[in-house]
Amino acid sequence: MRLLRLPEVKAELGPRSNTSIYNDIADGLCTQGVKIGPRAVAWPHDEIEAIATARVAGMHADGIRALVRHLHAERARRAEKLQALVANLVAADQV
Repeated sequence: MRLLRLPEVKAELGPRSNTSIYNDIADGLCTQGVKIGPRAVAWPHDEIEAIATARVAGMHADGIRALVRHLHAERARRAEKLQALVANLVAADQV
């Protein structure tokens, strides 16, 4: 999985300001960034690509909001699966 920092996100979504990207996040039109350090966030490339594709396809704001909700739900499902895998690995090491 490739992670994009804000300048790369802006390049993918078009020439926009930082404020514009963060306003889209607040409005549900872009996914939240993932914390990668104490003062750093990044976005999964596949999520940004899906949003850009939806915009190019002419999807309206409500459709993009639904897409963003779906992307967040998928991210949460992947995290749960990974947590379960790690818990199983830890349990196996303790046996």
